[in-house]
Amino acid sequence: MTTAATHHATAEDRLCLNTDQAAALLGISKWLLLQETNRGNVPHKRVGRRLLYSRQRLLEWLGGEQG
Repeated sequence: MTTAATHHATAEDRLCLNTDQAAALLGISKWLLLQETNRGNVPHKRVGRRLLYSRQRLLEWLGGEQG
């Protein structure tokens, strides 16, 4: 009998992140991320009730922030 190996992607491997993972990537609290997401300041997609964040888009957004 053979079994298929399952690969559980770590947060570093994932293309899409949940709220907790995205906040950790950005170095901010989950609550601040949600607040800024609701204001439309952070790139995201809503899938049903879930919020998903593209790792690539978050990094591009963060790199584009000029103070």
